[in-house]
Amino acid sequence: MGDGNPTIFCDFPDLSVAGGIKGIPTPSYGPEQEVTNVLRDHACRFDVKFSSGDACTKKPLNGDPGFLGPGTIRQYCHQIPAAAAFPPGDTILTVRVTDDQGTPGPTVQIKVRAPTATPTP
Repeated sequence: MGDGNPTIFCDFPDLSVAGGIKGIPTPSYGPEQEVTNVLRDHACRFDVKFSSGDACTKKPLNGDPGFLGPGTIRQYCHQIPAAAAFPPGDTILTVRVTDDQGTPGPTVQIKVRAPTATPTP
């Protein structure tokens, strides 16, 4: 994402130096240090919300903050700065959350499609 900067944001929590996030071409949760660094860099940018009133999503009817799914008890928010913007085209994000005991759950993927620039005639 963004410039693919390998610097770990957690080590410099200032958005002006955060840069992008290095990608992993094939989704991996392997033991390699590079994988750990990328996962740590991405994970530390999330903010966890436990209250619907603090949600990063907005209710469609009134625009107030709120969880959108019934039974939601937790939301993970990541406001993406320009330095970490998705590149044009498709990016596949693979997510895996651990439970309170640290046991990893299943992986889930989402495709993010960023528009490509229209050539100027």
